[in-house]
Amino acid sequence: MTKSKMAANEGLGGFFGHLYTADPDFPDEQIIQYQFRVIRRMDAERWIVQFFSYLTGEPTQIGVYPESVLLGETVKLYPDEAGWLGAAEQDGHRYRLRHRRESA
Repeated sequence: MTKSKMAANEGLGGFFGHLYTADPDFPDEQIIQYQFRVIRRMDAERWIVQFFSYLTGEPTQIGVYPESVLLGETVKLYPDEAGWLGAAEQDGHRYRLRHRRESA
């Protein structure tokens, strides 16, 4: 592995994540606001992330998160893509159930 590849994978590099926010219709419930993959460290306090579309799963844009956000209560990190995708599927299922009950 090259030195730059190793540096990108130190710490949080390579992790997948979801940033959660309150569901506007059910404020006591959380929904995924953003989904992303941590690309690499930008500096001592910030990480570059690749955002992905919730609808298509395609990469959308690059952003920067402070490490404090990535390690905070509103973010869930996953070491692999399978766990990340599974969590998004479960979140979507819970969202649909909440909204189905409301309309019934």
